[in-house]
Amino acid sequence: MLKNEDGKEYDIEENEDNIIVLTDDEGQDIPFELLDIIEHGGQRYIVILPVDEDSEVVTILRIENSDNHFERYSSIDDEEIIENIFNIFKDKNSGIFNFEE
Repeated sequence: MLKNEDGKEYDIEENEDNIIVLTDDEGQDIPFELLDIIEHGGQRYIVILPVDEDSEVVTILRIENSDNHFERYSSIDDEEIIENIFNIFKDKNSGIFNFEE
């Protein structure tokens, strides 16, 4: 389960098209495209983008290992970590994405 800032919990499901589907506690599936996995400071993070919206804003989540060998994703409260991960993502993917400053 993933809890967002609103306190809603999400189940995670992945498929072969680099799509991660988060299911909220109301049963709504929210698909995200998995853009990258970043390792930083001994932690791993995913960078995802909503599929069904015209949003150009990515979401960054920390990858947590759970007891049942499945990955869980948690939100990050530290703005400095988010900024560091996003900068690494931009450096790695500057030839793929057009980043606005």
